Amino acid sequence: MLLAMLCFAASAQKKDKGDQHVEFRYHGFYSVVDYALMKTVSTLDDIESPLFHSINVVAGFQWRPESAVGFGFSYLHDASGAFSQIPMYVEYRTHYLRGRVAPFTTARVGFSVPVGSGSSGEHYAKINLGGLTFGARLGVRYAFTRSSGANIFAGYQMLQLNQVERGTNGQCETIGAELFHTIQAGLGFNF
Repeated sequence: MLLAMLCFAASAQKKDKGDQHVEFRYHGFYSVVDYALMKTVSTLDDIESPLFHSINVVAGFQWRPESAVGFGFSYLHDASGAFSQIPMYVEYRTHYLRGRVAPFTTARVGFSVPVGSGSSGEHYAKINLGGLTFGARLGVRYAFTRSSGANIFAGYQMLQLNQVERGTNGQCETIGAELFHTIQAGLGFNF
């Protein structure tokens, strides 16, 4: 009898918690922190195709059930250190449903600032001047509570670097603009 009562109480608590979680919060301040792995699919001259690890942070305001605008920044790191940079951007985010599972899209536009590091060795590269960046993502958010959840996404990001220096044995050979088209996949948390 005691076991039956405990089982009934536990199922009632689970039902109550589920009812509180019908709709994700749809107005007010929000923030997103995520990690993305970015693969360069083409460059302006097909010289080098770096693989980036990206940490992204966005803070913004959701003014309608489906629309939000935020300001964010990322840290993009590649293994050589030559193309490490910090993009700063404005993000427009749209959630298409308000339930526990909701598809979303984001659009970003901003400017990328080089970290100042360069690769070492016989052949080197270094970003002297960053440039325009924009991108889009498509993903799904899973809400844990009304104000927190996890998301998984895939997307595209373009990075225009206005001045990249390349050389051999410490001697500069070329200085010019380079364009990187990247695809990305990642996982993040929103709260």
